[in-house]
Amino acid sequence: MQVFALGILVVQIADRDGTPDLAPLYLGLMGLARAVPGLAFTLVAGAMADRVDRRKLLLVTQMAMALNAAVLALAAYLGWASLWIVLVASAVQSAAFAFDNPSRQSMVPRLVPMPFLPSAIGLQSAAFNAASIIGPLAAGLLYSPIGVPGLLAVNALSFVAILGALKIMPAMPPTGNVSQSILASVAQGARYVRADPVLVWILVVSGTVLDSAPGVIDRV
Repeated sequence: MQVFALGILVVQIADRDGTPDLAPLYLGLMGLARAVPGLAFTLVAGAMADRVDRRKLLLVTQMAMALNAAVLALAAYLGWASLWIVLVASAVQSAAFAFDNPSRQSMVPRLVPMPFLPSAIGLQSAAFNAASIIGPLAAGLLYSPIGVPGLLAVNALSFVAILGALKIMPAMPPTGNVSQSILASVAQGARYVRADPVLVWILVVSGTVLDSAPGVIDRV
């Protein structure tokens, strides 16, 4: 819903500023702002998830995204939204998600017994992809009655459910002591991937998908 709303918002900003011909550029810049932080921080975020309580890390990232969404909604409602506000908010959201995703994905094996792990992974993937389909559809239906500020406000309020779920989940402290630095862990992970042809091709295919469909970046 937020991506849908921000796409409309940057077009409205271009029209408001008297430069409607720049709307495609604004949309491209927004996509870039969403892509770069996510790709830049993902490797570091994975190493960070091995060092801290993953539940606490998720609480921090989700609160950051909730606050970011609330600020966007308020700026849109008051008419203060500008291209720079949208770009900064998109970058913050992407950076927070980069730290959120590895922690969330790696929590699943510690929440369910091993025999049920394939089903749990399937349910998690189904939930995410269903939201990717239902979210834009709901945004399209709600746009006329509540507008862009309303869509952004609904997105901000949706984090209440996520934070509530995290509050009742058990702690997820690190399973062992990590003596390496974060950069050393990232380098070790890169060497591990390079030694496995299957993982190399998975990354190649994922990179190809990202090049052809930038919206997938948030899922990886």
